[in-house]
Amino acid sequence: MFMASQKLKKRLNELVEMCGSDRRAVRHIKRVKGAAPSHSNIHRARMEGTGTDYTILCYIQDIEASLSVEPPVDWQNPKWCEALSKRTAICLAYYALFESKAELRKELNTHGSVRLLKIRNFGKRSLDEITLWLS
Repeated sequence: MFMASQKLKKRLNELVEMCGSDRRAVRHIKRVKGAAPSHSNIHRARMEGTGTDYTILCYIQDIEASLSVEPPVDWQNPKWCEALSKRTAICLAYYALFESKAELRKELNTHGSVRLLKIRNFGKRSLDEITLWLS
């Protein structure tokens, strides 16, 4: 399993402090019929703003390890807004640590299964407007 660097963990902590406990960060969660909670599933996040799109790869096991989400996320329970908010924070942190999407993809692809996460308007720091859904 890919282990987060100290720099990443520090950045994560900052982001989680800023937004991790804000349940308003997740306004809508939708699970597509028949989709299983596996590494092939896609995590998407959207922030309203300028409309710039970023597509990044996010290593899901590292999300859980670095943030120590307890109890584990119940994929069938709609009341896991806080955990999803933290997952968004780690994805933002990943993007912030790399100079380009290609560099990020290369780094994460070397460590096995990844999840695709789409973040819109990364430059906007407030996560209140983020919408997350599974597909």
